Amino acid sequence: MDELAGVHVAPLVIRCMALDCLKEMLRTIPECKGTERIQAKSRIKQLSGELAAPRKGPAQVGSAHSVHREGRRAGQPHRPAELG
Repeated sequence: MDELAGVHVAPLVIRCMALDCLKEMLRTIPECKGTERIQAKSRIKQLSGELAAPRKGPAQVGSAHSVHREGRRAGQPHRPAELG
């Protein structure tokens, strides 16, 4: 948790404050500063996405279409039985 001016503030509140500040900053940036406007817009989009639905992590680990080998050499790399 972070502290802002000696008051305990949750990270969610900090993100909301950052989003409000970015929107205000976007209003004040002149049209000729295209790169700064693009960066501000992308950061606003990122923060809005985080606040809308926090990510829970990957739904599935590994490939859904993998074929597991069976038998004596299941954990071994595939190579011919006779190496010569």
